[in-house]
Amino acid sequence: MILEALKNGTTSIHDEIEKNNLTNLIMDGSIDQDQYETLLRHNFKVYKAVEDFINGRYEMLPLGLKSFAGYEKTNALAKDITAFSSMPLPEPMSISGARDEATLVGKLYVIEGSMIGGIMMSKKLQSCSNLSHIESHHFFNGDVNEGLLRWNEFKEAVDSLDFSYEEIKTAVKSAKATFKLFKKAYKKELI
Repeated sequence: MILEALKNGTTSIHDEIEKNNLTNLIMDGSIDQDQYETLLRHNFKVYKAVEDFINGRYEMLPLGLKSFAGYEKTNALAKDITAFSSMPLPEPMSISGARDEATLVGKLYVIEGSMIGGIMMSKKLQSCSNLSHIESHHFFNGDVNEGLLRWNEFKEAVDSLDFSYEEIKTAVKSAKATFKLFKKAYKKELI
């Protein structure tokens, strides 16, 4: 029930963001290194902010979701960026929010779900001739089995939660706010 509400409540903003960012250039194979770096930097700004937010409220996470905290995504983005750029990593976006489970679940839903799209991006990156010199991608790493296993574990943990109607609304609101961070980040030029 929570996952269905999250999906239904964020579909329109998710679709809007998918249409308006540099991943489209990965999908058509035309992305170049500067565009790729910009995309990675946009993502870093948001993932770092969200992972900071979640890790700063670790004690509030339900037990089944604690394994999803950490800096896995931020660290992977940093590795990719620093592999071919000497510019400093961007500062994370500024976010705030309540210290409750529902807010954390909404934010986790967005960043965990995005990794499923990342699997598809990783497959397309292999055919981007302008990036063929990059030996390995850490953020868009393409480990389908690991990615799907993690997503299924996340869904199972969320499904086990007993949220009230108000908590579900809070989770959806938090997920929408997280998607808005991506929308804002993708509108800015970094390079």
